Amino acid sequence: MGVRLLHNHLRRDNYCFRLYHPGWIRSWIGGTELQSEKGGQEPAAAAIPALAFFLGDVADEDELVMHDGKGEVWPW
Repeated sequence: MGVRLLHNHLRRDNYCFRLYHPGWIRSWIGGTELQSEKGGQEPAAAAIPALAFFLGDVADEDELVMHDGKGEVWPW
C-alpha cells in the first residue's frame, strides 16, 4: 500500500514505480538450510528476469501493477 500511495502522489511529477515478486528464492532467510532448499530457484537465476523487468520498457508506466518472475501480472 505504501508504494501505491507514493505512486499516486509522485506519478504526476514523472516518477515511475515497478513492483516485482521474484517468487520463492533459495536463501537462508528462513533460518535453516533445509528451508533454503525449498526455494524455487537460486538468487543468481532469479536476478536475470528481475533485471530485464527493471531495465526494460513497460507499456504503461501510469498503471501500477506487480509482475512476477514468470512475467505474469498480480492483481491488487
